[in-house]
Amino acid sequence: YYRPLLSAPITTGEVFISYAWGGESETIANQLDQSFQSQGINIIRDKKDAGYKANIRDFMQQIGQGKCVLVVISDKYLKSENCMFELVEIAKNGDVCDRIFPIVLSDANIYDAIGRLDYLDYWDNKKKTLQERMRNSSNFAKHLRRHWPFRLFTQI
Repeated sequence: YYRPLLSAPITTGEVFISYAWGGESETIANQLDQSFQSQGINIIRDKKDAGYKANIRDFMQQIGQGKCVLVVISDKYLKSENCMFELVEIAKNGDVCDRIFPIVLSDANIYDAIGRLDYLDYWDNKKKTLQERMRNSSNFAKHLRRHWPFRLFTQI
């Protein structure tokens, strides 16, 4: 079904973009940034706005709270811990359908059930691998259980 990119003009507020670094995703993020800037709308994105030595997790949580988030979905995005963290943060803040504006690239296999299950299997396998390595590792590794990415893997 058709939904316009933005239902009302943005005059104030923030427009964030969530994308995987490199390749087609970043090219599209750059194009979106330029296009929106030409209309006087500032796109907030990590490489431009996070700043040197910024706490990237805080920045990703800020994206999750955004009222308008452009999400460039690619296979790389769907397999990236950082991108999944941003997506989990977006979901935590509710009203996902009203706040995100997805741009789905051709390599993102999300339009059939098997493709979606492949992504779930990917993250299940990552979680199992992490759990196995933590079981076979030192006490320091067990300490990691309380930290990211272990918690992230359980939320995806």
